[in-house]
Amino acid sequence: MVRALRNQFAPFSRSLPVLALASLAFLSTITPVIAEEQPAPPASSALAPSALDKPIALVDGKPILESDLVQQTRPQMQQLRNQEYDIKRQALDGMVNQKLVEAAAARQKIGVAELISRDVDSKVRETTEEEITAYYAGQKDRIGRPIEEVKDQIAAGLKQNRGQQARQDYIAALRKNIPVEIYLEPVRLNVQPDLTRLRGPVDAPITIVEFSDFQCPFCIKAYPTVRAVLGKYADKVRFSYRDFPLRNIHGQAQEAAEAARCAGDQNKYWQFHDVLFEAPSDLSREKLLESATKISLDTASLELCIESGKYRNEVEKDYQEGLRAGISGTPAFYINGIFLNGSQPASAFEQVIESELARLGQSVQPVAK
Repeated sequence: MVRALRNQFAPFSRSLPVLALASLAFLSTITPVIAEEQPAPPASSALAPSALDKPIALVDGKPILESDLVQQTRPQMQQLRNQEYDIKRQALDGMVNQKLVEAAAARQKIGVAELISRDVDSKVRETTEEEITAYYAGQKDRIGRPIEEVKDQIAAGLKQNRGQQARQDYIAALRKNIPVEIYLEPVRLNVQPDLTRLRGPVDAPITIVEFSDFQCPFCIKAYPTVRAVLGKYADKVRFSYRDFPLRNIHGQAQEAAEAARCAGDQNKYWQFHDVLFEAPSDLSREKLLESATKISLDTASLELCIESGKYRNEVEKDYQEGLRAGISGTPAFYINGIFLNGSQPASAFEQVIESELARLGQSVQPVAK
């Protein structure tokens, strides 16, 4: 009985599916970061100082200390800690969602299967011919088969996606009406903001630190989401941008980071930062200077600053601090020290922010538009 109930409820604990059709793929709700840009969060050691000083190997009479090993494995160990938390949180969310549906069914004195069928599945409409045609037109080259051969699969897949979204929306509505308290503590790291590049109230209870790269496509994708979140929680959140140029794959990212800091000499760091993300393109020197003219920067002074390498070491300091934190890709976010990986939807930020505000006893009411 329990196994049957879990099977019935399983769709509530999963994100949107990928269609089984070989040449047909639906995007997930969260865009993954490619492997070489996937951030690994930082680590801290729970060992006492005396234990860290203990030799764990000798090579030609020279010791390798426990502290050496901790430092060497820091990113990997913290990644494991974060993975452990993610696994636990996903499992807990599934268990909470199951309990919510059970509670809702019990209140209405009906079974879970009947509740889901009546309140969710029955309200998912069929896919229209127009939707099938529009989807096929956009994916025709990837599908590589006549529409007549795949239209039923497209229709089923689109309906399945709508059904999954309907179930997620239903769970969200239940959470507003049935009390839920989560006590599982997230992994938290003390990542400091750069106070010279800060948006929002200095004394805001929530600090978001982003390690980013002006040439990174996932950072560009995340930019409007971050702006929307900052707008929604304008009086509750401060935001700090830290440089983490992935120079091995983004050859123009380093100079763009230096140029943005040079723009700061003319009190226009954030304006230049925004221009680079809002109109991403070639980040060559010529294009950087073109971007500078859009915000009325003194381009001669800007170019002189870039050429001098004035901020090369400062960018490197950010990069090294990111490495010490265990970061290996972008974008990497820390919300009051809680790691958020890659380009996430606004809801992922909002969940952490509102949880932190509640923990701190602050109002979670966002700024009215």
